[in-house]
Amino acid sequence: MILDTREYRQIASQLRALCGSAIFSNPMLNSRHAQIQSQLRSLASFFDKLADMAENTENQIMHTRPVIVANTPGWTASFSTSGSAAGLLAGRTGRVYGSASWTCAAGQSVWSSHGAYASISGDALSLSASASASLRLMQNKAFNPRLDIAVQAGAHAGAAEFVAGYDAGLLDASIRAAGEVGSAYGEAQCVLSASEQVFVVQAGAALARGECEIAIDLAGLRVTLGLSGSIGSAEFGASYSSQPGVWEVSANAGFLAGAGLMIRVEN
Repeated sequence: MILDTREYRQIASQLRALCGSAIFSNPMLNSRHAQIQSQLRSLASFFDKLADMAENTENQIMHTRPVIVANTPGWTASFSTSGSAAGLLAGRTGRVYGSASWTCAAGQSVWSSHGAYASISGDALSLSASASASLRLMQNKAFNPRLDIAVQAGAHAGAAEFVAGYDAGLLDASIRAAGEVGSAYGEAQCVLSASEQVFVVQAGAALARGECEIAIDLAGLRVTLGLSGSIGSAEFGASYSSQPGVWEVSANAGFLAGAGLMIRVEN
C-alpha cells in the first residue's frame, strides 16, 4: 500500500483499549466518565475511517485534483519537519514537507452578515510545487526501513472561486464553485520497503476545468455532493506495484473531456 494504514489502526486499537466501565458515587463523575469514553470511541472511529479512506483510494490512478485559487499575489513558501534520530530508532516515522508558489496577480472580496457569508477570489498566472518524504527505520523492534517520497507541480493561466453559505448553529449549508483555464500538472510518488515497491506518475493538461460542491451540515452530520469536469483535457498515468503476493502494472489515459461525481458523508 502507498499509505501505511497499520499505524492508524494501531492508534484506534490503543484508544479503544483505554475505554473501560467504572461506577462512581458522585453522579457528576459518572457523567464525565461517560463523556470521556464517548470521545475516546469517537477518536478511535476517526482513525479507522481514515485508514479505510486511504485503503479505498490509494490504488486509484485517475483522481480529481482540486482547483486551488490564490488570494494574494507574490511568493509563498513553507517548510516543516517532524521526528528525530531517537524517534526513528524507536520505530516512529520522520517526515519532511516543503511547498512554494508564485502568483502574478490575485485578489479576494469577503462579505458576512447575520450568519450568511460569501467570498469571491481570483488569480492570474499561478505556479506551485510541493514535495514530501517520510522515513521509518524500525517496526516491531526490528529493522524494517520504509521510504515514501512524493512530488507534485502545477500551473494555470487563471482561476476563480466563489463560496457562499449560511450558518444557523445546528444547520450549516454552503456552496463552492471554482474553475481554472490553461492548467497543467504533474505528480509522482514512490514507496520503497522490503515488502513493497510502488511507483506512480500522473500528468495532465486542460483548456478549462471546473468543480462545484454543495455541503449541508445538520447536527454534526455533513453531506457533500461534488461535480467536476474538464474540456480540452489530456491526462496520462502509470503505476507499478509489487507487494507480498501481488504484482501489478497499470496505465491510463484520457482525452478531450472528463467528468467526475463525488458524494461524501461525515459524522
